[in-house]
Amino acid sequence: MPFVKEMGEVPIVVRRNLVKKIQRQKDEANEEAKKAEINQELEFLQDQVQLLKKEKESLFIKLKEVIKLEQDSRIAAKYFSRPIPM
Repeated sequence: MPFVKEMGEVPIVVRRNLVKKIQRQKDEANEEAKKAEINQELEFLQDQVQLLKKEKESLFIKLKEVIKLEQDSRIAAKYFSRPIPM
């Protein structure tokens, strides 16, 4: 190799290997960037799922309250719709 350095030329095989190595590093960097982006999106979606679960629970509790109020109003309507005995 000292002869090659003195001549200032890089053999084709070495050049090909360097190109392959650089391309592999680029591919790995792109893959890592994609993984990071996917992980970030996954975390965002998991947060959204948690928020939706909490909202669902809250709405379910409110629905139970509405059903209870509706039942109470039906009972009250039956009671007050009876004729008052004299």
